[in-house]
Amino acid sequence: MKVKLFIILIVLMFHPMSNFAFVMEDGDPEEIILDKEDKSTTSRPRELIICAAYYHVSDKYVEVHLAGMGNVDICILNSDGERIEKSSLNSEMYSVLFFNTPSKNAPYTIIITSDNFYAIGYF
Repeated sequence: MKVKLFIILIVLMFHPMSNFAFVMEDGDPEEIILDKEDKSTTSRPRELIICAAYYHVSDKYVEVHLAGMGNVDICILNSDGERIEKSSLNSEMYSVLFFNTPSKNAPYTIIITSDNFYAIGYF
């Protein structure tokens, strides 16, 4: 009985029709062009700052990549200027955050701020 169940499970795992539910074609996300301003007064030759954002159109979410910025606030506003998402974190280590965006009230604005850095983008 266990052998039959095992064989059926193996066949289902490798059958071409069994994999259709696990494959999502999101395509390439659209990069959100961020207008960035580094307000730091010190030179940081060895520090790496990462601040990038991508919009996944088909699934309606934003992906934000951050590193080396310290304490960061991220805010997403709809076209009426209402805040739909907000998050705060310490980005000394590389971090990736995801934000859902409703389908109405587009376009959106994303604002990323820290003590020494400011970025704004539109999507």
